[in-house]
Amino acid sequence: MDQFVSAFLGLDETARMSLMALAAIVGLIGLLIGLMLRRKPEQIETMKPGLLGSCGAATLRCRVVPDLRFTELSADIETVTGYSADVLLQDDAFLRMLEESDAQHFESRARKAVQDEHPMVADLRYFDADGRLRWMQIRAEPSVDPKGRSRGLVGILREITEQKSLAADAANAWARYHALAEATPTMLWLLDETLSCHATNSASERFAGLAEDQLLGESWIEAFAPEQREAVEKYLLRQLEESSAAQRDTVMIDAHGRNRNVVIHATIVRDESSGQAHIVLVGRDVTDRSEGEKQLDRMRRLVDASEPSTMILAPDMRVTMLNPAGRELIGLGDRQAADSLALWHIVTKDTVDEIRSEGIKACAEGGLWKGTGQLRCSEDESVAAEITVVALGDGWHGLIAREIEGELRREADAALDRRRLTVALGAIERLSGGGWAPGRSTERIVESISRHYPELRATYASFGDDGSIIVEASDGPAWMGSAKGRITTIDPDGSLFQRLRDNEIVKIADVWDEPELNRGVLGLEETMARSLAVVLVDPGDHSTGLMLFERPDVYEWTSDET
Repeated sequence: MDQFVSAFLGLDETARMSLMALAAIVGLIGLLIGLMLRRKPEQIETMKPGLLGSCGAATLRCRVVPDLRFTELSADIETVTGYSADVLLQDDAFLRMLEESDAQHFESRARKAVQDEHPMVADLRYFDADGRLRWMQIRAEPSVDPKGRSRGLVGILREITEQKSLAADAANAWARYHALAEATPTMLWLLDETLSCHATNSASERFAGLAEDQLLGESWIEAFAPEQREAVEKYLLRQLEESSAAQRDTVMIDAHGRNRNVVIHATIVRDESSGQAHIVLVGRDVTDRSEGEKQLDRMRRLVDASEPSTMILAPDMRVTMLNPAGRELIGLGDRQAADSLALWHIVTKDTVDEIRSEGIKACAEGGLWKGTGQLRCSEDESVAAEITVVALGDGWHGLIAREIEGELRREADAALDRRRLTVALGAIERLSGGGWAPGRSTERIVESISRHYPELRATYASFGDDGSIIVEASDGPAWMGSAKGRITTIDPDGSLFQRLRDNEIVKIADVWDEPELNRGVLGLEETMARSLAVVLVDPGDHSTGLMLFERPDVYEWTSDET
C-alpha cells in the first residue's frame, strides 16, 4: 500500500487528476448497475418487449380477492394483443378484452385454482386491438407472499390462434372422413407405417363380427385367412415403397367363419410436414359377383395397367374415366376427379375436330376408327399418337391414345440414314470403278464427291499403327477439321484398328447384302443421324481407311459426338 501511495504521489498533477476522474467514472457505472440489480425481475421484464414477445407470449400476475384484477403484465403483452400493459391494467380492461363467456369462465377457474391451490390452464378467446377474434392460453399457478398469504396467480400467456385453427381443421377433416367411412358399404382400415391399425369403419366391424377396439393395433390382420396374412402384409409394404395403384385378390373370414373372396386396394397418404405415411386400406367382398361382373372387373384392371392413355367419352365428348397412364400424362393426381375434363384437355383441338368429324362417323358405321393425332403432355407441348376410337353404345365411346412420337422419329432417322447410305455407297462405287481402295487418289475422290454430291461433304483419313487417325483429304469443316495431315489419337493402344483388320467387327455386307462391298466396307457408324462413317479395307494389303460423309450445315461437333 505504501508503495502504491508513493507511486501515486510521484505522478505529476495532470496524471493524478486523470486517474481520479477515471476512478469516479468507474464508481458511477458500478452504482448504476447496482440500482438495476435492485429492481424486481418483474420491473425489468416490463421495461420493453423482449424474447417472450417475439414468441407470442407474456408474463402476468393477477389477484382474485376482492375481485379479479390483473396487477402486472409484461410489456410483451402488446405483441400478443396490440394493447399496451398500461391500458390492460386499468380496472377490468383485460377481462373486457376477452369474449364475454370466456371471461366468466376464466374468473371462476382462477378463483377455484387459488382456493384449491393447484395450477390452471385455460384457452380463451379475445379481441385484439384490430378487432379480430383470436385465441390465447393462460398457464398460471397460485403465489404467496413471504408470510404465506395468497397473492393470487402468477403465470404466462401465449397466443395460440394458429394451433387452434389447425386443430379445428384436423377435427373437421376427421369428422368428414368418419362420416364418409361409416356411409360406405366398403371395408376400411387406417394403418400406419408399421401396419398397426388406428381406425376402422362399421362395414369392416360387421364383416368380422368384432367391435372396433378388437380390430385396432395388430388384430385387424386376423380377419384374413391365415395363409393370406403374410402376403397381404408384403403387399402393403410394397405399396409403401412404390406408391403404386395395384389391387390384390385375397381371402377373408367373415363373422360366420366362411371364407370370402375380397379385393383389397391400398392408398398411401403422406403428411407433408412430418413426412409420415398412412395407409387407407379398402376391402370389397366380391364372392357373390356374377361372371359378367368379374369379367368387367378384370377388363378394368387390364385397362388401368395398360401403357396407352385410355378413356371413356360421354356423348358430349366429356371424359368420364381416365386410366393411370392418361392421368400421369396430363398431371392429374390419383384422387382428382376426371369426370369434368373436356376431350381437348387430353388431345389438341385439331385432333378433337378430326375425331368429331371422322372418328364418330366411322364408329357409327363400323364401330371402330383409327387415325393419328396429337396427345397433350402440357399446355404448350404435344406428342404424336395413334388414336383408336371404339363405339360403346348409346352415344358413348372409348378412346385409346398410344404415343408414337419416338417411333416416327426413329423411322424418319432410319429413312434419312438409308438415303445417305445409298448416296455414299453410290459415290464410292462410281468413283472407284470397282477397284478403288484406301489411299489411292484420295484427293481426287474427295473432290469428285463434293462436285457430284453437293449435299455431302467428304473427308478421308487413314489409320496409323500407333492408334492415330491422319486426315488425308477433306473438302471443308468436317469431323476432325479440314486441315490436311492433322493427326488425332483416339485409341492409344491400337486395339480398335487391329480388330478392324482382323475382321472382328461385323461386315456391313451381312446387313445390307451389297456384294460389291464384301471386300471393302467393314463397319458403319451412325452419328446423331447427321453423318455416315464408312471403314474401308484394302483387299490387297488390308490397310484400313475411314471415309466420312457429312451434311454441309454441320459446323460444330460436341465432344460427346466426337
